[in-house]
Amino acid sequence: MNRHLIVAGLPGSGHETLATFVAQSVEGVTFHGTDVPALSVLGQGVAATQCPDDLFRLPEIALAARERDIRLDIIVALRDPRDLLVLSGESGDIDGQTIDLVQQLIDGIGQSGLLQGVILPVRIEDLTTAPDDTADTIARRLALPRRAATRPTEPTPTLWISPETGALLFRTFTAHPQLLDLLIRQGYATDPQWFTELAARHSTPTRSTVWKARGAAGDFDILHEDDTLRVTCLDGPGDTAIITFIGVGLDIGGIDQQSEEFRKLGPGLGPQAFVFDKHRSWGNGIDMQAITRATAPLREGRQVVTLGLSMGGFLAILASGPLGAGRCIAFAPQYAMHPDIVPFERRWRAYTDPITDWRVRSLDGAFVTGCDYYALFPHDPRDLQHMRLFPDLPNVHRFAIGARDHNVATALKRNDLLYPVIWSAMRGAAPEDMPLPSTPSDGIWQVTLPDAPDP
Repeated sequence: MNRHLIVAGLPGSGHETLATFVAQSVEGVTFHGTDVPALSVLGQGVAATQCPDDLFRLPEIALAARERDIRLDIIVALRDPRDLLVLSGESGDIDGQTIDLVQQLIDGIGQSGLLQGVILPVRIEDLTTAPDDTADTIARRLALPRRAATRPTEPTPTLWISPETGALLFRTFTAHPQLLDLLIRQGYATDPQWFTELAARHSTPTRSTVWKARGAAGDFDILHEDDTLRVTCLDGPGDTAIITFIGVGLDIGGIDQQSEEFRKLGPGLGPQAFVFDKHRSWGNGIDMQAITRATAPLREGRQVVTLGLSMGGFLAILASGPLGAGRCIAFAPQYAMHPDIVPFERRWRAYTDPITDWRVRSLDGAFVTGCDYYALFPHDPRDLQHMRLFPDLPNVHRFAIGARDHNVATALKRNDLLYPVIWSAMRGAAPEDMPLPSTPSDGIWQVTLPDAPDP
């Protein structure tokens, strides 16, 4: 098997120093120069790259490696976030959101099931304080022979303790309080006491007040809100705009609670908007033009992907044309909810019975050329009836998943397939190239999951 190693990190994280340390610590690793992106040499035997631009391309690289059956290992250089912020200074080239995005990338790729290798965060400070232990860990995780000796690197200066940095750090950690927990998780702090002391010096709220404010405001920017529609957003630096339509919601205490879904896609792919049909009207009670206006800045100059589960999948297909989507991914979508068209569908009647103005009777006419549709259905008889109503078109790919739960995304997630499926569809993979154990039958791809009973 071909294999590839990437060492990546934010500017100032010391990823070049880490690459040198790796090459000196384990056998069989020779790095290309920093100007060689991974995709340009992927599959050329055993290769290693350290291109700084690859950090936010990691999801794309991981997909390419999986498609080519290449073992991909990723080492991400970490440095105390407070030092990274001080290095960036008032220019803001690295801010709290960017640091948080890196951790989301590590988590998202690690949980995706894409890698045949590993993703390993390494603190640059450990190359000085614990070089042998760090080298042992790298060699073991990469399954490569360890060299006999490891030289410690020069100490990384601690910048954030300077009194001049207090205002900058306080502003950043107040705006991005999730970094407080990130520091603890990465081992740079044992508790938030340092921030409490910093806050006291600046006569500002303590951490508990910061968390209260965050809980009230949420982590999402609000792009639009009215009585029937809400559109929120998580920013991201990539070249794809992901418009996620929210389903009916989870039943919590007898009440369906809606919340942002599919948030672990990876911010490196691009910004992600979340569209809420508050009244669960299947598009009959919301203004599609308001959605197009709210998301226009996110979509400009980017590939657009619509995504959703159940009612959200229905809306993702409905909006694919108005939003100019090139890909649409729908999990357990309905074809219609109007009782004259789908008399067998009696779920969610509490929401559909009050609809009197059926502006959207079905998805007839919603499928547009120029967009690839991936519709994945569970083996529930009602969902399969919806599936059979979908048009038999070359750009509409239907998958029957061997799982009975209507929330077919959960079944895929249990098998580490959810995010590989989404990422592959985003790239426009042919049905036979999707990361699913499937066989075609009468225009439908039949998928058998290891943990699911036979339908």
